[in-house]
Amino acid sequence: MGRNVKAIKAKARLMGFLYKKQWGRKDYILLKNEYKSGKPIKEIAKIFNVTEKSITWQIRVLGIGSKVGTKEFSEKASKRNKKLWNDPNHIFNKSEYREKIKVHYKDPDNIVNSKEYRQRLSDMATFNKNGLKNRNMRSGLINYHSGFREDLGHYIRSGWEANIARYLRFLIEKRKILKYEYEADTFEFKEIKRGNRSYTPDFKIYLNNGKIEYWEVKGWMDKDSKVKLKRMEKYYPEVKIILIEREQYNEIKKWSRLIPGWE
Repeated sequence: MGRNVKAIKAKARLMGFLYKKQWGRKDYILLKNEYKSGKPIKEIAKIFNVTEKSITWQIRVLGIGSKVGTKEFSEKASKRNKKLWNDPNHIFNKSEYREKIKVHYKDPDNIVNSKEYRQRLSDMATFNKNGLKNRNMRSGLINYHSGFREDLGHYIRSGWEANIARYLRFLIEKRKILKYEYEADTFEFKEIKRGNRSYTPDFKIYLNNGKIEYWEVKGWMDKDSKVKLKRMEKYYPEVKIILIEREQYNEIKKWSRLIPGWE
């Protein structure tokens, strides 16, 4: 047919031959229960009519699998990687593949040496960095236990953010604010051609007076975050961003005994 596998799958999905599951809250609860019962991933995949890879990914999203940095996670990763690299038929072990890569990088006109390609790699790295699960940082000591929170009804990226969301719900109950939305808006820096070209605040807060402000939870202010906030000041000066750093978080934490589910 002259088409690669991805193109064929995409066409089949558009024609309705491939089923792409839409995960809901009940699905997450069922998956969590089935996984904790010790049922094999292969059997769980049959229940939801999806691939094993899809189930593995959802387990990571829920944060109920092996935690990054634990001995269990390292042993599984080492076993998987060792199996791949010991496979003589694996693409990385083929000499022609290695030679092909060398040729690509030696050619100044090759796409891998273009600014567009390098920018795409940078964007992907930023996306992957923001999506890391259960990461531990030496500075800031922020809890990065990401996943779906049943009491909040949505996915959240860290324990700190989960607690801030619970605090915002507390404020809604006290009629201090109208409502909040998680990662609702993305601001693009269209004038920027390289580096950080967009910013998505953690929380969008609807105030009682009709105004809107954004909260950004930062246990540790890295270089990328500083750049994004500076660009927000330059290109969106009318947008109000409130930083929730360790000092502000500790002040909010004083209300934790009145907030159910605080972690």
